Amino acid sequence: MRRESFTLTDPAGVLPDTDVRIGMVSTYPPTVCGLATFASALVHQFEHAGHLVDVARLSHGRSDTVATTAHALRHSDIVILQHEYGIFNGPDGDEVLAILDALRVPTVVVAHTVPLHPTQHQRE
Repeated sequence: MRRESFTLTDPAGVLPDTDVRIGMVSTYPPTVCGLATFASALVHQFEHAGHLVDVARLSHGRSDTVATTAHALRHSDIVILQHEYGIFNGPDGDEVLAILDALRVPTVVVAHTVPLHPTQHQRE
């Protein structure tokens, strides 16, 4: 398999001319799961390309998760949020919506599982 490095591009010219500071919301090693492995590989590629990466790890059962996550990523130029059912608090992990609302930077959501037949709550 051929691997290529890449650089985050900005055709609209809205990001700074310096290296991009990327925030990541995800599970992450030492957690053993596919999402953590994916996030780790993505972080390593961004760092290899010269970007700065901050990873906000999720803490289940903590009432301050939303505020803590938004605060940790406040200096990011862009945030990549990894979504998988079961990693966010609340019914169907709807805490993810509060995190997205609290972020004040452009955000990319990577949906790792999209149910073929979502419940009404998942659709909302």
